[in-house]
This record gives sequence, C-alpha cells and structure tokens, in this order.
Amino acid sequence: MTIEEILFQVEKPGRYLGCELNSVHKGFDVSLRAVICYPDLYEVGMSNLGISIIYHRLNQEREFWCERAFAPAPDLEEKLRENGLPLFSLESRTPLKDFDLIGFSLQYELTYPQVLNMLELGGVPIRTEDREKKDPVVVAGGPCTANPEPMAPFFDAMLLGDGEEAAVEIARTVLDYKRGAIYTRSELHYALSKIPGVYVPSLYQPHFSDSGVILSWETKGEPWPVRSRRVKDLDSAFFPTKPILPGIETIHDRAQVELFRGCLRGCRFCEAGFVYRPRRYKRPETVIFQAKEILENTGWEELGLVSLSTCDYPWLEQVILGLESDLRKRRVQISLPSLRADSFSVRIARLAMGSNITLTFAPEAGTQRLRNIIGKDLSEEEILEAVRLAAQNRFSRVKLYFMVGLPGETEKDLEGIINLVLKLNQEARSINRKTHLSVSCSGFVPKPQTPFQWEKMEGLSELKRKRYFIRSRLEQRGIEVGGQKEELSFLEGVIARGDRRVADVIEAAWKNGSRLDGWSDHFSFERWEKAFEACGIDPSFYLYRKRDKSESLPWEGALYTAGKEYLFRERMRALSGNE
Repeated sequence: MTIEEILFQVEKPGRYLGCELNSVHKGFDVSLRAVICYPDLYEVGMSNLGISIIYHRLNQEREFWCERAFAPAPDLEEKLRENGLPLFSLESRTPLKDFDLIGFSLQYELTYPQVLNMLELGGVPIRTEDREKKDPVVVAGGPCTANPEPMAPFFDAMLLGDGEEAAVEIARTVLDYKRGAIYTRSELHYALSKIPGVYVPSLYQPHFSDSGVILSWETKGEPWPVRSRRVKDLDSAFFPTKPILPGIETIHDRAQVELFRGCLRGCRFCEAGFVYRPRRYKRPETVIFQAKEILENTGWEELGLVSLSTCDYPWLEQVILGLESDLRKRRVQISLPSLRADSFSVRIARLAMGSNITLTFAPEAGTQRLRNIIGKDLSEEEILEAVRLAAQNRFSRVKLYFMVGLPGETEKDLEGIINLVLKLNQEARSINRKTHLSVSCSGFVPKPQTPFQWEKMEGLSELKRKRYFIRSRLEQRGIEVGGQKEELSFLEGVIARGDRRVADVIEAAWKNGSRLDGWSDHFSFERWEKAFEACGIDPSFYLYRKRDKSESLPWEGALYTAGKEYLFRERMRALSGNE
C-alpha cells in the first residue's frame, strides 16, 4: 500500500498533505535538505510561531529547502508500520532518514517519547552514538532546552535561545559536513559547538557520586557553560509575513504577530520569563505592517498579538487603533492571549475583542503573602477591579489560574484561593448575572533557570488532596474547577529537573507505548512507572528534595541571562519574605 492509499484511510488526511497555501516547494537539486519536526499532532504544531519562523527563515536561503513533519496520529502510525513505510515530510513525502538536517522543537516535556518515535519511524537511529556519516544530523531548540540533559543522548546539538540567526548558521555547518569540508561526526560536533548558543551534548559528560548527585563535568571542548542566543533587534529580525495557512482547523487558528520577547514581571516560578530575557520590543509601526501583510497573504479572520504578557506592550492601544479600520474592512477580530488581571487589560480586551470571549487571568496564589513570595505583582484589589470591569463590560466568561504546592504555601493559602474566588464570583454576579467564573488549579513544578529551581516539589498525594479540597469547596457553589492531572505535573517535574540518566526512562516509556502523552485519552501513568522501575531510577530523587546551592545542577551547562547567582538571591529574597 502506498502513502497516497493510506491517506484515504486515516481520520484527518489534511494533517499530512503538505499542499497548504504558502507552503514552500523547491526542486530536489538544492544543496541541503532540512525538515523541522514538531513532536505533536499537526493541529498543535501548526499553531506554534517558532516553527513558522524557522521554516520560512531557512527557506529564504536559495540553497536550502526546509520541510515539515509532525507526530503521526495513532491511525497513521499503525498503517505506516503495517506496510513497512517510514514517517515522511509533508511537502515532498521524503522519509526522515533521507534529510541532511532534522530539527525538533521541544515545547513540553511530555512530548519527549514522541521525538524518539518520529526518529525511529522515520528510519533514523535514535541515539547520536549510533548514527553514521550517512545519517541526518539531529538538532533541537525551543524552551525545554533550558535543561538540555534529559534528551542529550538523542541530539547532535541543541540550541539555547533564539533561533532565527542560529538556524542558518547550523545549516551551513551541516552543509560543510555534507560536502566533506568537515570529515567526521566528532569534528562536526566541535564545529557546531563554535556557534554561539549551541550546546553539543557529546562534548560534556557528567560524573555522579554514589548518592546520585553530579560531582563534576568533564568537558571536551569550549565553551562551558554555553550562553543562550539572543536576537537583539526584533524590528530587523526575520519574521514571516507569508505564513502557511493550515489545511485543517488548528488549536490557535489565527494569524500571529509577536509584540515583544521577554517579560518585565519577574515572577519567580516562571521559566519563560527568565529564559526569554532580556525584554525586547518591536516598534508599533513594525507590528502594524507585519499584521497587515500577514492578513493580506492568508485571509485569516483572527489576528493574535502575542507575547508573554501582551498588555505590558507600551504601544498596544496605538497598534489596535492603527489596525482598526483595516481589520473592520476585512472583518478580522483581534485576539490577546496573555492578559494581566488589571483594569487596563479589561479595557483593551473590550476595545480589541468585544465581550464574546473568555477572559483569562492568573492570580496564581490566593493570598497576598504568597503572591509576594512568588513575585506575582498583583494585589487583591487589582484582581477584584478587573473582574468588576469584566462584568460591567458584559464579558460572560472569566477563567482564573492558580497553582498549589508553591514554596511557602500553608493551609491558609488554600483557603485564600477559595475565599478569593468566592469573593470574585459574588462581585461579578452582583453586577452581571451572566458572568460565569471558572478555575484552573494545577500543581506547581519548580523549573530550571528560575529562583525556585532549588526547591522540592509537592508529593503526588498531597497535590491531589489540595486540589480536591479546593474543587469540592468551589464546585458545591457552582464554580467549575479544572487543571492538569497531578501525574502529568509529576512527570513534567521529573523530566524538567532530570539529568542524563532520565534519557533511559524516556526511551523505556516510548518502548512501553508512550506517544501523545499530552492528550488525556493517550496518557498512561502506568507506562512511566514501569519505565522508572526497569531503569532503576527513583523519580523522587529529582522531585522531593531541596537542592543545595553548591550542588551541580543538570542544567549547569546552559547559561541564560539571569545567571545562577542572581537566581539564588531572588530565591533567598522570596523565602525571607522580602518582595
């Protein structure tokens, strides 16, 4: 059976056709062929702005052709394996093994087994040490490279930070390797390590004590640590204004324009807020021009103005007003995905989007004391005022995000979540009976590159108890409570905080059948429990202990803007009660 025949038998063939508007098709006579892979379904990957940027940036180069590949849904994987066919790229249906360069975007720790599945299904050896000259060079980028070690054995190189410029430099180095200017894979690794922001796992080897902590690092090359890559000027940086229009509906089915990178808030739990530093703005005229170009080239009916904290963009109102007449003419709605719980955000949301949306605010903690500890610069009065304005402006849905298991948390803080939500609900309903509040409550994961990277994580049973305590109290008052399953938070924590030994667990979980673990209908915690047992790895070692400042952390070789000393000072300020 051919791939064409198989696509007639799968649920959503539009995931794999590769003939969408603005997709790039070149001849096979290019000098280097690359494929950028997203280890999740098409609907998720095509919503990712980073994938779009790297895809179009590489395709700007005449001698490169960059294609796309996404995780196959179970029905396609089954058909490919039944018929002995490899996973292929969308644009030319080329097996992954026939590319010169394969790049993966690592956005979420639970997608890691899918990386191995895509490589194996594409005919590529999953471990770097098993690859030969003829095999593709496999690299990774994305926010999860903040800790490169859990996936280190599977990649030739990993990019820390921004990729627009670095992707081209990596591709040119791989082209030198292909042409014979670089002879061996070891020499290639050395050459890649000379590119700023590139972490080459084979050049760094951790040594462990009997107790399991990292004693030292053996380095075979420079630099160490690797400083993350930063694009300094977003106005002059490449940005795709002719992005691919997906063939089927995606998670975020809209045009996207980036307002700025980084964040000025400094929340101590937020990995993204630290790894994307420093803050860099686009000028409003750049945003307006790019937005108009994208809408002209695609026909999308929604425009997302995206950043980590959209309402912190100083010229947001100017941009919205500058686009107003054009958007009205095209009947395009603006989307603001990251709102702060304050009056300005509500006013801007009303101006940009109207009231037929869900406003999402993230107080994170239920008491001012705990918000101060985690660096969430938000008072109860600001939260109340935002919900009052939402109700006054006839917003029908408001969602609130909280975490449990935060450093310094007590039972009073759990009560604080309940009391705050009930107060907000009462305030909103007294103004507008149609305003409906819902709550998301998930377990806190102490992430690398944050001030809380030394903290321990709350146990599974305790996280479940806390969330049940909150849910039972709020749902009896008619307030819906959701959030990430505790088992997912547990695994996210182990992998995010893990060292190179966790790679064996990831591989074992994949062999046990782990695939699309971010989707609840595919997730099995039992597969992971068996993987830990088979590898002799105790996951509590990575989660349930505080780490000393002197301990060498698995992500020691990845140096981001903040630096270890600054992060530790912030940690001490938080735990001492100083804001």
